[in-house]
Amino acid sequence: MTKRLTPKTAIRKYCVDNCMVGQPVEVRLCTTDEDIPFIGACPLYNLRMGPNPNKERRTAQIRAKCLDCSGGSSLQVQNCWNTACELYEFRLGKNPAKKGSSKEHMSKMSEKSPLGL
Repeated sequence: MTKRLTPKTAIRKYCVDNCMVGQPVEVRLCTTDEDIPFIGACPLYNLRMGPNPNKERRTAQIRAKCLDCSGGSSLQVQNCWNTACELYEFRLGKNPAKKGSSKEHMSKMSEKSPLGL
């Protein structure tokens, strides 16, 4: 049984395995914070070392990376075929390890609302 990754560990593993060809020390030297023509800046750049300096939602940044990978297509992200990707579980901008999705939560809240909103 494989251990479920957290968004933090998934980002780090993605950077090491996919961008730095398995060399963790190279992640520190990453230069994709610059707006590179035709590529742009990597949405995961600020999160690659683990700490979250700007208090960004890691799952939102993973979603941005997945959109980048799929050419900006939300449908392609939703139907992603690469289940081996470290970011796959978080591609929709949510952490599946957390109980309930925001839609489920909102549904429950509307049921409890006396106004039915």
